Amino acid sequence: MEKNKIKLILTALIFALVIALSVIAYKMLLKNVNLAENKTDSQKIEKEIIEAPDFDVQSESGDFVNLSDFRGKAVIVNFWASWCPPCRAELPDFDKLYKEYGDKVQFMMVNMTDGNMETVKSVTKFAKDNSWSFPLFFDTKQSAAKAYRISSIPVTVFIDADGIISDYRIGMLNEESVRAEVEKLLK
Repeated sequence: MEKNKIKLILTALIFALVIALSVIAYKMLLKNVNLAENKTDSQKIEKEIIEAPDFDVQSESGDFVNLSDFRGKAVIVNFWASWCPPCRAELPDFDKLYKEYGDKVQFMMVNMTDGNMETVKSVTKFAKDNSWSFPLFFDTKQSAAKAYRISSIPVTVFIDADGIISDYRIGMLNEESVRAEVEKLLK
């Protein structure tokens, strides 16, 4: 009985010590985070400037187009495929935003056209069946996929008018997140 009391007291003391150390560690981490947030603008790390790699893709008319052809205008490059559920889910939002911003921002909806699962003909039909108006581009040579090291889709790259990558997003985006990035590009 006496041994059980001692074990119980020791367990309680060890538990209290672990709690106390956790609280101290949390406060130290919180203090470090607050110090980092309070740095002046000159002390903050500058975001790395990365020039958008160029690539060429086939347009709907069959001509090949380079990303650099759009230098001087903000560009949104979206990598997608018709067999990709998240891609299909975000395409209506891209179409809506294209109708709203298409005169100010170049939308490059780059289909991962492999010639098997995705062909120019099947993708064109898919877009027509869904009444999308954004411009389609076909990565038939995988030039764009290689340039941006695309290993999963969807991926969206936001490029400013100077050809600098503003943001690179992996995964499905919604209208609000794309709109926020478009607004940043237009500032």
